[in-house]
Amino acid sequence: MLGIAKYWEDPGVLHVNREKPRAYYIPYADARTASSNKRGKSPFYQTLNGSWKFKYYKSVKLVEDGFFGKDADVNTWDDLIVPSCWQVKGYDQCHYTNVNYPFTCDPPHVPGENPAGVYVREFNISSSWENKEKYIVFEGVNSCFYLWVNGVFAGYSQGSRVPAEFNITPYISAGRNRIAVMVLKWCDGSYLEDQDVWRFSGIFRDVYLLARDKQHIRDVFIKQEFSKDFKKATVKCEINIKAGAEDDIGDVKEDIYKAEVFKEEVREDILKEEVIKEEIEKIRAELVDNKGMRIAGLVKSAEGNRFNDHSIGCANAVIENAVVEFEIDNPVLWNAENPYLYRLFIHYGEEVLLFYVGLRKIEIKDGVFMINGRAVKLKGVNRHDSHLELGQTVPLNHMVRDLMIMKRHNINAIRTSHYPNDPRFLDLCDYYGFYVVDEADLECHGVQRAGDFHMLSKDPVWEEAFVDRVRRMVERDKTHACVVMWSLGNESGYDINHIAMARWTKSRDESRPVHYEGAASIYRGNPDTRFIDVESRMYPHVEFVEQYALNEENKKPLFLCEYSHAMGNGPGDLKDYWDIIYKYPRLMGGCVWEWCDHAIKSLTRDGREYYAYGGDFGDEPNDGNFCMDGLVYPDRRPHTGLLELKKVIAPVKIEAYDLERGLIKVTNLYDFKDLSGITLAWKVERNGETIKQGEIYDLAIGPQQSAIIELPCYQLDVDIDSINGNGFFGSVEDLYYLTVSCLQKFDTPWAKKGYEITFEQLKMDLQQLRRKGQEKAIPSAGMERGAEGKAEEEMAFEINDRKIIMVQKGNVIL
Repeated sequence: MLGIAKYWEDPGVLHVNREKPRAYYIPYADARTASSNKRGKSPFYQTLNGSWKFKYYKSVKLVEDGFFGKDADVNTWDDLIVPSCWQVKGYDQCHYTNVNYPFTCDPPHVPGENPAGVYVREFNISSSWENKEKYIVFEGVNSCFYLWVNGVFAGYSQGSRVPAEFNITPYISAGRNRIAVMVLKWCDGSYLEDQDVWRFSGIFRDVYLLARDKQHIRDVFIKQEFSKDFKKATVKCEINIKAGAEDDIGDVKEDIYKAEVFKEEVREDILKEEVIKEEIEKIRAELVDNKGMRIAGLVKSAEGNRFNDHSIGCANAVIENAVVEFEIDNPVLWNAENPYLYRLFIHYGEEVLLFYVGLRKIEIKDGVFMINGRAVKLKGVNRHDSHLELGQTVPLNHMVRDLMIMKRHNINAIRTSHYPNDPRFLDLCDYYGFYVVDEADLECHGVQRAGDFHMLSKDPVWEEAFVDRVRRMVERDKTHACVVMWSLGNESGYDINHIAMARWTKSRDESRPVHYEGAASIYRGNPDTRFIDVESRMYPHVEFVEQYALNEENKKPLFLCEYSHAMGNGPGDLKDYWDIIYKYPRLMGGCVWEWCDHAIKSLTRDGREYYAYGGDFGDEPNDGNFCMDGLVYPDRRPHTGLLELKKVIAPVKIEAYDLERGLIKVTNLYDFKDLSGITLAWKVERNGETIKQGEIYDLAIGPQQSAIIELPCYQLDVDIDSINGNGFFGSVEDLYYLTVSCLQKFDTPWAKKGYEITFEQLKMDLQQLRRKGQEKAIPSAGMERGAEGKAEEEMAFEINDRKIIMVQKGNVIL
């Protein structure tokens, strides 16, 4: 029997020796390699991904003591690739359940027969790291783990889907070293991780080592301010510097004492201020645009009283909140349609840190969700981490593939249901342009079946466990432009612990709204929702959505965090929702449930592939095929529901205006960009045969603006006569349709030139076509040049005794 402390059933112990959470970054040696975005090019990074020795135990009680020893014999153990979920590698049992816990609900207790996976790996430390601080980072381990380094216990952590970082400098040396990790399938934290997912276990995200200067930048928080007209931006970087060990701080003191020319005693507070000032002066920062041009240098730095009283003179001290500022004139603003990123390089010691900075302002004004001063609709999906063969271990190229498919289908937002994704996923969302609702790894759905939905949220014993989950998410992801809203989790009741989460979040980051659907009054939780910034609902009736928008007493925007369930032949109500969402500014959009079928590719007994769901592995309790409710199959082939979504949320709307004269109305539903990147291709079909077609290449229609477009099909009657060859329009049974397609004018990372963004098909009235030949356009004598030197022509039409006067620029009629 292994003799260790039983942290896994103690809500009061969330970690041992774990570092404080920080922003995600990798230190590099220079700006050039940092710009490559290749972690392996950093001399301060060493991956521990790959083959580990592994042994699975049906119960932690069976784990032999001493396996973690520096010389323990593990040669007979299996080899297992890390990262991975051990269930998809043949260990334990795949298990899918939605609401019910997979064990008896008795928090904080978990089954006594708690499965364990034990990992061992040897690695070398370069002599170049000898004078560095050495850290190990686990980006995701489900559900909790104990860590040993060279036979010495080094730490413990729980909270599956956020990083755990440990300083292991005291335990390792140059040359050969060994780490051992024991992962438990269940812990008290599992009561907070009852998401609608397969219950996977193991080291399922990346593991790596970092070598840091003894005094190094620990954390960075990039904040932004804008002038009212957005013509000037101020970028404020709050930088936390972690000092070295106590001996190193002593060396700094000694240098200062030697430099003191007076015999007087140096006061400790003055000493601290001098050391802080010296460290700040070592920081060099520069901001460059996306072409590599330096556009802003350091404007000013803050010193002295911004630092805590314990910043110097103790081991591993932290110099808090060194602030450096940049000012940018006429900044290029970030949004999902134009995800422009500046690069911020911060040099300190031997390290260079790179942060991509998207300048944008998020606010709620008069009940309207706004980005950069404009109302924005979130056209989103809920996305689980899911791979048909690897489970929740999602490779980088798979993340990119998801985002490319979303872009091709006009999706602009993602809710990370219901936990933070791999940190590189947010890098991709910054780069490609997505609005992200970043959700904490918190769901307690199963307590509802136990009789009290608010059981854990109202229990003070669990407060720190709740807050820890949002704190680690916010600290990790706070530098990302794509994150437009923090979410406190999902389906966990609502009481004092959620309020503590929201209060902490607002105190740490005032720039983003806080979301939590569980705070809705329908759940009868705590009525105090002052820290929740948006009203959120799941699957409301369309009528409720409209009534919410019409009620002037509702001061918060409404967000449909889940709607239009995509299971089976769904969704089928998308247009109904979006007709209402577009109509009212207070409705900010929503996220369809859900992105993908999260099933597991399996084999029948006779070797045929199929997608397995709950119960196919003998797993009990299970929720059957309820995991098959996505817009795409597990292999990412689109369901027809995704095509419907693409059409309904398309950024261009085409309507008939005076169809028989070739006049259509085109509305630009983009929030920030015009339609200059789109070609309008049109064709007229008679009984399915194309009889006339063409393209409109110049569509300079601004965001949220409409224009009447004249298609050059006014001689359609002549074309029809020539087709019939008899001077008649043909049979009354003939069907005429106008199809208009919006095509990409240029290549993008997700689609080639000519890709169809959306289309519209409109039926043309044959009787109107017959009368059209008798109606004549009367050109006006008025002709003038527009501001851009293009001809503007005033035209008058008489249609059914009605005179219409329009000003035409090319094919666009204003």
